[in-house]
This record gives sequence, C-alpha cells and structure tokens, in this order.
Amino acid sequence: MDNLWRLTLSLNLETRVIDRLPNEDFVPYAPEDDGEQINIDHESCPEGEDTRKRLYIRRTDDGRILGYCHNCGLSGYHNGGDHQIRNCRTYGTDDDETYGSKLTFSAQIETDINQFPRRARVWLYQYGLTEEEVKTNGIIYDCNMDRVILPIYDISGELVYWQGRSLDLKNNPPKYKNKSLHTRTGVLHYSGSRVADNVCVVEDIISSIIVGRIMPSVALLGTHLDDEMALTLASNFKNINIFLDPDAQMKAVEMAIRLGPLAKGRVRPILGADHDPKEMSDEDLTTLLM
Repeated sequence: MDNLWRLTLSLNLETRVIDRLPNEDFVPYAPEDDGEQINIDHESCPEGEDTRKRLYIRRTDDGRILGYCHNCGLSGYHNGGDHQIRNCRTYGTDDDETYGSKLTFSAQIETDINQFPRRARVWLYQYGLTEEEVKTNGIIYDCNMDRVILPIYDISGELVYWQGRSLDLKNNPPKYKNKSLHTRTGVLHYSGSRVADNVCVVEDIISSIIVGRIMPSVALLGTHLDDEMALTLASNFKNINIFLDPDAQMKAVEMAIRLGPLAKGRVRPILGADHDPKEMSDEDLTTLLM
C-alpha cells in the first residue's frame, strides 16, 4: 500500500484552494492510529458522485494527515492537530547527522513563525512569504543550529531532505547545511500538483513556493538535473518552463535541450529576467510564465 501512496498521492503544498482537497473532506475521517490508512467515498468530489471509495486518507507515522482522491486528483495535507510537533520540543538528537533510516532535525525546533527570532522572520518575509505558506510548507526554526529549516517530504509524508539556512554567516557557516535520507539523486521540492499540464522548474525551495502561486513548480535544489529528475519531469508534466537564477541562464538552455526529446509538450527556458524567481512579484511572474 505504501507504493500506491508513493505513486499516486500528491502532497499538495500550494496555497491555492482550487487545487487542494478541502480539509473538511478528509481530516474528520482520518484514522486514529499513526501509520493507518482508510478509503471512503468522496461525497463532495468535484468530478461527480464517488461510490467506489476512491478517497484515500492516511495518518503518517508522525501524526500528519494526507488525503488523495483518485476520482478528481485533488490532494490535501494537515498537520494532524494534537499529533503535530510541539513548539521547541525534543525531536531526534542533538547531532544533525542522519541515523539509520530516520532523518531528523536537532533537539529543539520552533514551528510557529511568530516565535522565530526576528532575523529568521526577516529572512522569510523579505521574499513575501505569508505565515500560511510558511506553515503549509513545514518551514521551521532549529533552535540549536540557529537555522531556518526548509524540509522536503516524499509522497508518503516521510521527511527525505532538509536544508538549513544560516542566519549568521560570520559565526555560523556555511550558508546552507543539507541533510538527505539516502542520496540527493532525484530529490525534488514540489509546490502544487505533482502531475499537471504545466510546470516551472526553479533552483531553490523559496522560489518554488513563490512560483507555485502561479503554476505548479519544482525546485531542483541547485542547477543539476540528473537522469531521474529529467525522467520524472518529462513523465509528470506536459509543458516545462525552466526558470533559473540570472547567473544560470545558459544552464536553463542546456536543460531545455536535454528535456526536449523526452517531453510530451513544449520545453521553454525563461531568459532575460534580472532577478531570481523568489525576488519577483506575482504580477511579473504571471507575465513571464503565462
């Protein structure tokens, strides 16, 4: 059953309600026990009456709730109420290394952005992120490392990668710390649907969240496109826009050439922008991408 979730459940991280499964459709029906899954009729399915129990609801091992309807394709995510991580509670170990098959943060984390240190809030808000976007994307502050943590969860809800951004480069280098469960090969951050007609490929997680307001977006976590990433993008999306930072526009052209023979539709590098995607307004992004 885990394979089914990995293949079909879209962990929708965008904030546009039209593309997201409403909480009231799946949260009240979630199983009580962590790790359990049920399927029920999706009574308010926008694609019509569902009498085949095509709404799948799962509570992950850490209590979060995932919902996916095989009838309409909408997906949803919820922190899980009483199951969610408490503010600055003990979580994992003080060492930020990966242990066994479980990826963790350090011992003390803060999940409420209003309780983040001021410099952490300033760093996030400079890009126009909303409080809801921070919460929905699971962005936290690691009290021990003094870093803003940008996590990536797989389709089943398991933490597979995190990136920690230093808030004091002089006394707390490097700029980023990265931890991956296994290998970074194929690891992508999704903002919006994981399967769609159009997608915008960007470099970093913040840009993915910002661009995800306009269309589904995928962050490569850099400018490297490995074979697994290329096949995933070509398989799951029809038209692919590649919007890298201004200093990597030739990389965008190279990616477009590489993806062209694999894609089902158009592959287009976005060239000529003077700013990173995360630094642009929604209006300017819409003009470029739509």
